[in-house]
Amino acid sequence: MKEQLAGEVGELKIELASFRSHPEKIKYLSEKEKSDLYEKHLGAISEKMDQIQLIKDFLSTQESDPFEDAENDMRDKWNKIEKVDPRSN
Repeated sequence: MKEQLAGEVGELKIELASFRSHPEKIKYLSEKEKSDLYEKHLGAISEKMDQIQLIKDFLSTQESDPFEDAENDMRDKWNKIEKVDPRSN
């Protein structure tokens, strides 16, 4: 379950980053559509990260979590990514 959520988070991050690297994808969107798209992706990422944290918390009460290092690495990389608001394009 946690691995699936982590994969979904990765896909959302890739899609969000693709808007920055391919501005033509959002060129013809209105400011509201850009804002909604941006908020949707950040909200979905945040929600899935929260779900991963809940799973991690549950597993930590059960036994050691073998995926903790990988998850922390993913979170560190996400925190280091420059967040660019596509509405600024």
